[in-house]
Amino acid sequence: MGKANRAQKNTSGFLVKYFADDIKNVTQLGLIPAHTKALNYLSKILFPDDDIPQNNRSLMVVWIGVDAKHGYAGGAAGDKSFIANYLVSSNKLIEHKNRAQTLMILSREQFHQLVEIKRHGLNSLPSWVNESLAQYYGLRSLAEALPNDQQAQELVKLFIRPAKIITHSMPEVEKLFSSDRPNALDLSYNQGATIWFELDKALRSNKNNSNLETFLPALLRMDFPDNGKLPDEFISEMKDQENQYVDKVLLKYIGN
Repeated sequence: MGKANRAQKNTSGFLVKYFADDIKNVTQLGLIPAHTKALNYLSKILFPDDDIPQNNRSLMVVWIGVDAKHGYAGGAAGDKSFIANYLVSSNKLIEHKNRAQTLMILSREQFHQLVEIKRHGLNSLPSWVNESLAQYYGLRSLAEALPNDQQAQELVKLFIRPAKIITHSMPEVEKLFSSDRPNALDLSYNQGATIWFELDKALRSNKNNSNLETFLPALLRMDFPDNGKLPDEFISEMKDQENQYVDKVLLKYIGN
């Protein structure tokens, strides 16, 4: 990165330190206010009681631009920091078109970062659970940040596809991470995100005003089995909903 530009901001009780290869581009793309919206939304979901340890209230975000002609950007999250690409182009129309993908990536990596804090002291989540939840809530954050943006809506439709034929159950996808990680990631981002969308939709059809976010904080503190399935405790909670749609979603994608 060379001599990185930096900025910092207090958001939702976090001191966020931003580093960028080009702070002017980051500012023009509106990435700091977009990240603020994502962090506000995700922290409210994951820490509804504001139970964030004081020593975890400092975060770092690193942005590195990548030429939009590559058509793809990525990111990676660690304990208290994450790095994300943002797509840049001399053509501002192309740059705006790719803004939604940039925001999805930063939201996805922010989710990963907050889950690391949430699960401190516990074993890692199954890979498919970790990646699919991050993808789903990355898309949810994107919809929050850009509620009427056509590119954002098209990106959501690209990943949330309930009608797509199932070729692997999610426990089978978990096994793929050791032999075919690119395919496993693709299935987690697409099929996995669709699971949480469908489960959330099913829970919202109940008359008790529940949704996936009602159960998410507790789910992320549970011990997960090694077979790629969801914890028995969570499955029992879903069965207690006495919702046929919930049962169908779990059977279709997980096998429970």
